[in-house]
Amino acid sequence: DPGLAATRVFVRDLVAFAPGAGGGGGGSGVVMATIVLLSLLVAYIPLTHMSHFIGKYFAYHAIRWADEPNLPGGPLERKIGEVLQRPISWSAPHIAGDGKKSWADVATEEQEK
Repeated sequence: DPGLAATRVFVRDLVAFAPGAGGGGGGSGVVMATIVLLSLLVAYIPLTHMSHFIGKYFAYHAIRWADEPNLPGGPLERKIGEVLQRPISWSAPHIAGDGKKSWADVATEEQEK
Protein backbone atom coordinates (compact mmCIF):
# COMPACT_ATOMS: atom_id res chain seq x y z
CA ASP A 1 0.00 0.00 0.00
CA PRO A 2 1.94 3.04 -1.22
CA GLY A 3 -0.33 5.46 0.67
CA LEU A 4 0.39 3.74 3.97
CA ALA A 5 4.12 3.66 3.28
CA ALA A 6 4.12 7.40 2.55
CA THR A 7 2.07 8.07 5.68
CA ARG A 8 4.41 5.98 7.78
CA VAL A 9 7.43 7.96 6.50
CA PHE A 10 5.60 11.25 7.05
CA VAL A 11 4.69 10.40 10.66
CA ARG A 12 8.23 9.21 11.37
CA ASP A 13 9.61 12.48 10.01
CA LEU A 14 7.05 14.42 12.01
CA VAL A 15 8.03 12.72 15.26
CA ALA A 16 11.75 13.19 14.46
CA PHE A 17 11.19 16.89 13.58
CA ALA A 18 12.84 16.26 10.22
CA PRO A 19 10.51 17.54 7.50
CA GLY A 20 11.01 15.69 4.25
CA ALA A 21 14.05 13.77 5.49
CA GLY A 22 12.56 10.39 4.58
CA GLY A 23 11.74 11.44 1.05
CA GLY A 24 8.07 10.66 1.63
CA GLY A 25 7.00 13.82 -0.18
CA GLY A 26 4.43 16.08 1.47
CA GLY A 27 6.82 16.80 4.30
CA SER A 28 7.36 20.41 3.33
CA GLY A 29 8.07 23.03 5.93
CA VAL A 30 4.63 24.59 5.46
CA VAL A 31 2.87 21.28 6.09
CA MET A 32 5.05 20.58 9.13
CA ALA A 33 4.46 24.09 10.51
CA THR A 34 0.73 23.67 10.04
CA ILE A 35 0.72 20.36 11.87
CA VAL A 36 2.88 21.70 14.71
CA LEU A 37 0.69 24.82 15.13
CA LEU A 38 -2.49 22.75 15.04
CA SER A 39 -1.01 20.38 17.63
CA LEU A 40 -0.16 23.33 19.89
CA LEU A 41 -3.72 24.64 19.54
CA VAL A 42 -5.19 21.26 20.44
CA ALA A 43 -2.86 21.07 23.46
CA TYR A 44 -3.86 24.62 24.52
CA ILE A 45 -7.65 24.22 24.27
CA PRO A 46 -8.10 22.36 27.61
CA LEU A 47 -6.55 25.35 29.38
CA THR A 48 -9.13 27.79 27.98
CA HIS A 49 -12.86 28.41 28.13
CA MET A 50 -13.03 26.90 24.66
CA SER A 51 -13.00 23.44 26.22
CA HIS A 52 -16.24 24.39 27.97
CA PHE A 53 -17.75 25.24 24.60
CA ILE A 54 -16.70 21.90 23.12
CA GLY A 55 -18.14 19.97 26.05
CA LYS A 56 -21.30 22.05 25.99
CA TYR A 57 -21.74 21.44 22.26
CA PHE A 58 -21.66 17.67 22.63
CA ALA A 59 -23.70 17.66 25.84
CA TYR A 60 -26.36 19.88 24.24
CA HIS A 61 -26.81 17.53 21.33
CA ALA A 62 -26.87 14.48 23.56
CA ILE A 63 -29.51 16.07 25.79
CA ARG A 64 -31.49 17.72 23.02
CA TRP A 65 -31.72 14.78 20.65
CA ALA A 66 -31.45 11.76 22.94
CA ASP A 67 -35.19 11.54 23.53
CA GLU A 68 -35.34 8.14 25.16
CA PRO A 69 -38.76 7.81 26.84
CA ASN A 70 -38.95 7.31 30.59
CA LEU A 71 -41.20 4.25 30.62
CA PRO A 72 -42.48 2.71 33.87
CA GLY A 73 -40.07 0.00 34.98
CA GLY A 74 -37.52 1.00 32.34
CA PRO A 75 -33.79 1.61 32.82
CA LEU A 76 -34.18 5.40 32.78
CA GLU A 77 -36.71 5.30 35.61
CA ARG A 78 -34.26 3.22 37.68
CA LYS A 79 -31.42 5.69 37.04
CA ILE A 80 -33.61 8.66 37.96
CA GLY A 81 -34.69 6.88 41.14
CA GLU A 82 -31.06 6.31 42.13
CA VAL A 83 -30.17 9.96 41.55
CA LEU A 84 -33.18 11.17 43.56
CA GLN A 85 -31.93 9.18 46.57
CA ARG A 86 -28.55 10.93 46.67
CA PRO A 87 -28.08 13.28 49.62
CA ILE A 88 -27.72 17.00 49.11
CA SER A 89 -24.46 18.20 50.64
CA TRP A 90 -24.78 21.91 49.99
CA SER A 91 -27.15 24.45 51.42
CA ALA A 92 -28.98 27.27 49.75
CA PRO A 93 -31.99 29.19 51.05
CA HIS A 94 -34.33 27.52 48.56
CA ILE A 95 -32.91 24.00 49.09
CA ALA A 96 -31.81 23.90 52.75
CA GLY A 97 -29.82 20.74 52.17
CA ASP A 98 -28.05 19.55 55.29
CA GLY A 99 -26.51 16.31 54.02
CA LYS A 100 -29.48 14.32 55.34
CA LYS A 101 -32.12 15.29 52.79
CA SER A 102 -32.24 13.61 49.41
CA TRP A 103 -33.21 15.19 46.11
CA ALA A 104 -36.56 13.36 46.34
CA ASP A 105 -37.21 14.99 49.74
CA VAL A 106 -36.49 18.46 48.36
CA ALA A 107 -38.50 17.87 45.19
CA THR A 108 -41.60 16.77 47.10
CA GLU A 109 -41.59 19.13 50.11
CA GLU A 110 -43.71 22.24 50.26
CA GLN A 111 -41.80 25.50 49.89
CA GLU A 112 -42.32 28.24 52.44
CA LYS A 113 -43.17 31.64 51.03
